[in-house]
Amino acid sequence: MYNWETATKVCPLGWHLPSDSEWQTLELSMGLPPAEIENTNHRGENIALKLKSQTDWYSRGNGNNSSGFNAIPGGACLFYDDSFHFLGEYAYFWSDTPEGVDAWVRVLKYDDTFIERAVFSQKNKLSIRCIKD
Repeated sequence: MYNWETATKVCPLGWHLPSDSEWQTLELSMGLPPAEIENTNHRGENIALKLKSQTDWYSRGNGNNSSGFNAIPGGACLFYDDSFHFLGEYAYFWSDTPEGVDAWVRVLKYDDTFIERAVFSQKNKLSIRCIKD
């Protein structure tokens, strides 16, 4: 897990942290209605099921991983107490797109079939998913 500044620099050569726009492209390819593209919070019913792994999610919150993305619920390390939260329950992924002192992220939850688009403090430590240049 990385804070946002580090997350924007750690992908290997030839790879990069996806932008908010690149996340949106993925979401559209998974069936997100175009009218929901700029929305925050609950968007694209059943998209999370396509992205979540078939194992490791709390309380039968597994997905079907039909996309091959295989998201694992790594939780988050929150800056205000520097401890881990939501392990097994939520997956948080940084984008490289800042929003003031925050940055755009994607959130998958064990008890939800939607993908969330939200802003989180750049001080939090979240997972990353690098994509090929």
